[in-house]
Amino acid sequence: MGTTTVTKAGEALRWAVDPTNPKRVSQSQLARDLGVSQPSVSEWVRMRSRPESHLRKAIELLLGIPEIDWMTEAELGVVERAAIEAAGRATAAPIPLPESGPDVTATDEPEAAVG
Repeated sequence: MGTTTVTKAGEALRWAVDPTNPKRVSQSQLARDLGVSQPSVSEWVRMRSRPESHLRKAIELLLGIPEIDWMTEAELGVVERAAIEAAGRATAAPIPLPESGPDVTATDEPEAAVG
């Protein structure tokens, strides 16, 4: 079974409009192709907002990228914080066991052999 590479939306869009990209498309052209404003495309490129769901597939097809992760920077921050918190809980110090009762005595001396 093959694997699918997921590209972050900001990376994909920044590369699509990058002047060094031989297949570059301008933000204005992308906006015209999608029927949206250029400032909307700019917000997507900067990951400050994301396109409506009906536009996402069209963008993937226009850019030739099969699967794009459309999370915004704010959403990524929430996910990252949750992952860090979960990792912290997983590596937290173990819960201490209750102390032994009065009938158990702990010593540093080795047990004497019964013989």
